[in-house]
Amino acid sequence: MFTLRSFAVALLICFAASITFSAITKAEDEAQMKKDIKTMTGDFICVLPMDKDGNVKAVIASGDCSGYAPHVHVFREAGTANVFSIEATPEKLHELEISPNKKGVTLAGRVAGSTRGWILYVE
Repeated sequence: MFTLRSFAVALLICFAASITFSAITKAEDEAQMKKDIKTMTGDFICVLPMDKDGNVKAVIASGDCSGYAPHVHVFREAGTANVFSIEATPEKLHELEISPNKKGVTLAGRVAGSTRGWILYVE
């Protein structure tokens, strides 16, 4: 016979199982994310606006680029034709902007995208 007590026990068992499964899944996700980190060397490139018509110029700055007009950055992997849009926290992006070295930079992060474009999520 189905009672309120047996229902409560069944509910408690299901709840405990879901918490355990959630903890296992989170640990597996974190392990996978660490495995997906790719380290690559290349050039940190500033894409600077040039005029009102929307023309841009790609340059490898010789120093701090945070003083230029607001602009985006890409990363060209050395020895390949691979170019990645860079995504990072504001703090990490600022750290990259003020770095005096923009050539031969080593970055680590997760790569996502498709044949239309690649993104490097810098750690």
